Amino acid sequence: MDSFIADENMICNGSEERILSVISIKLSPDWKCSPICRDGDYDPAEDFLLLPDELPLSEKLQAEIWEWADKFDTFLDWNNPKAHKFIEREVIVIFLMQGKDIVSRMQDELGGEYIVKLAPPSWLTKRTKANQ
Repeated sequence: MDSFIADENMICNGSEERILSVISIKLSPDWKCSPICRDGDYDPAEDFLLLPDELPLSEKLQAEIWEWADKFDTFLDWNNPKAHKFIEREVIVIFLMQGKDIVSRMQDELGGEYIVKLAPPSWLTKRTKANQ
């Protein structure tokens, strides 16, 4: 009956004589693409990026994931991509909190067959620590 994690991509189920595969994914915003990607080891024949509608997620959550990704796109200065726009710390903190909420709801909807993590870019998280 009890399950335990054998490693980050496998779950051993004590009531069964088999090991169930767990799919590790992360919510990781990037410019103008799906914010969901595979994490850890995965079959190279599979796409790295996953579209929200490729996962068993509610339409409402899929829409919220795309809205969150669109918000991230506003952080880039498209005329000078190496120089990110000045973004107020509070805006970034709210964005990251929304990401944590989305990850939690993704995990709830996807269940134990998935491990979902939030992985924002380091330049974004560094800005939350500035001027504290």
